[in-house]
Amino acid sequence: MAIFKKCKWSMFSSILLIIFITNSINGQENRTIFIDLVKEEQEAVNAIVLYPEETRMAILNASSYPEALIKIESIQSNTRASFLDLVEKYPQNVQEEIWDLTRYPNLINTLVITPEPDIDNALEAYPEIIHQRAKKIFSTNYDLLNLVDELNFIAESKCNYLLNEYPEDVQNSINHLINQPEVLTILMDNIKLTILAGNVYKNDPKWLLQKIDSLHLQLAIENAKELEDWKQSLEDDPESAELLKEVSEKYTEEYKYYDDEYYEYDSKDRNITVNNYYDYNYPYWFGYPTWYTYPRWRVHPYWYDWGFYYGPNNRIIVLGLPSFNFTYWYFGMPSHHYNYSPLSTHFANHYYGHRNSTGSVTTSVSRWRTNNRDIVSDKWIKDDGKLKNRFQEFGIAEVKRNEYNRNNPGREITQSEFISKNKAKYPTLTQSIKQVQTDRKNVLNETKATNPKTNSVRSTNRATKKEKQPARSSKTTSVNPNTSKSGELEQKTRSITNRRKAEDFHKSSWENTSTKRTKSQQPKTQIKKSKVTKTKVPQKSNPKSKKSKGN
Repeated sequence: MAIFKKCKWSMFSSILLIIFITNSINGQENRTIFIDLVKEEQEAVNAIVLYPEETRMAILNASSYPEALIKIESIQSNTRASFLDLVEKYPQNVQEEIWDLTRYPNLINTLVITPEPDIDNALEAYPEIIHQRAKKIFSTNYDLLNLVDELNFIAESKCNYLLNEYPEDVQNSINHLINQPEVLTILMDNIKLTILAGNVYKNDPKWLLQKIDSLHLQLAIENAKELEDWKQSLEDDPESAELLKEVSEKYTEEYKYYDDEYYEYDSKDRNITVNNYYDYNYPYWFGYPTWYTYPRWRVHPYWYDWGFYYGPNNRIIVLGLPSFNFTYWYFGMPSHHYNYSPLSTHFANHYYGHRNSTGSVTTSVSRWRTNNRDIVSDKWIKDDGKLKNRFQEFGIAEVKRNEYNRNNPGREITQSEFISKNKAKYPTLTQSIKQVQTDRKNVLNETKATNPKTNSVRSTNRATKKEKQPARSSKTTSVNPNTSKSGELEQKTRSITNRRKAEDFHKSSWENTSTKRTKSQQPKTQIKKSKVTKTKVPQKSNPKSKKSKGN
C-alpha cells in the first residue's frame, strides 16, 4: 500500500509539473506544441471533436482547470472501489439488477425515500420497463439500495464541495461531462493533451475554437463521404449485404450486452422508430459493470454495433459503419474468413478505398494485416477477383493451426512454420510468404542505400511495421433522412454514433494494453455457415423523465 501511495503521489507530482511547465510556455510555443500533440493523439481528438458544440465547449472550459478534473477522478476512483466491494458480495443476478437501476437518474434515491404504498406512483416518472425490476429490488434488497444511495450521495457532495471554488461556467461544464462519462474518461486518459488544450484555450481561445471548428467540419465531411460509399458498396454487392446480416445475428448471439425486452417492435407494420432507453448511461461515480471486456457506459439496441437495422421486406437500412467492436470481433476469428470470404473481401476493398480513414473497417483491416504481416503480402490482399478464395485459404489454415497448437501445448508453431509444413494445401499463402520476404529485403536494401550506417536490425523492424495503423474510432455522422418520417431517427443516430467514437477509442486502447482475450475473440474451429434469420425492428418509446435533485 505504501508503494502504491508513493507511485500515486509521484504521478500527481508529474501532472503538477506538466501544468507548471505548460503555464510557463509562451503562446506561440503553446500553439506549436499543441499541434504536434494533436497529431500524436489524433485518435483521442477524433473521438471527441464530433460531439455537439455544447460538449466541445464543456471540454474546453473543464480543461482550463485540469486540477479539478484530477480531483474529480480521485473521487470517482474511490467511490467505484467502494461500490464494487459492496455489490460483489451479492449473486450475479442481483449485481445485474442493481447496475441496471443505477443508470436511471435518482431512481435508487427515489426507491429509498418513498414509502412502499407510494412506489407505483413514484415509478411513473421512469420507463415502464424498469418498474418490475425496481419493485423487486425494493422488496428483497432494500438495505443494499440504501447503501448504494449513500455512496452516490457522498460522491456528489464531495464533487459539489470541490467545485464551489471554481467559476459557475466551469462547474456547469464539469457537471455536463460527468453525464458524458465516455468523454470525461478520454480527457483523463490523455491528460497531457487536456492540460495543454486548456492552457491554449485560456491564452488564445479564438485561435483554438477556429481550429476545433475546422477539424469538426473536416471530419464531418470525410465521415459523410465514407458512409455514403459504404452504403453504396452494400447496395452494389447484395451477397456481402446478406452475409453482413448473417454475421450480425451471430455477433448478437455471442455478445450479451443487449436486452431485447428493451426494444419493442411492430411485426406487422415494421415502422422505423427509435426509443430512448439507451440514453441512460451507467453513472460516472460507479463506472461500468465489471463483466464488460472494455469500457462500455450504455446499454444499446442490438443493431447498434451492426451499423444497420431492418426495414420493410427485411431490407437493411444503413445507419453507419459497423462499430469497432464488431469489426475487431469479425477479423479476430479465422473461421469468419472461410465462412464469409466475400464479406472479408468487401471489408478489404473498403479499406483500400479509405486508407486514411480512422473508421472501424479501415482500422480493423489494418490491424489484421499487421497481426498477419508474416504471411499476408500487399499483393495477396489486393482484389484481383480471387481474393475471396485467398481469404478462404487463410481461414482454414489458421483454424487448423490453432487446432494444432491447442492439441500440442509447449510445441506451438507460428503461421510461417505451419504454412511451410503444408505448402501443398496452402499455395497462395506459400507464395505470399515469399513475397513478404522479398518485400522486406527490398526495403532493407533501400534503407541501407539511403543511410549505410543504419542499424540493420532496426531497419528490419521498421520494414515489418512500415504501414502505420490509422487512429481507431468509428466515424459515422450521416444518415439518410428518408429512413424516418419525423427525422427523429436521424437525430438519434447522430447522437449514438458520436458516443460510439468514444467507446471505440476506449476499445482500441483497451486492446492495446490488455492481453486478456474474451470468449468471443478466441479462434473457433467450426467452419459451417448458418442460415440468415430475421431480426426485430426497434420501435419508438417516449418515457417520461424525472427532474434531477435540486431542479
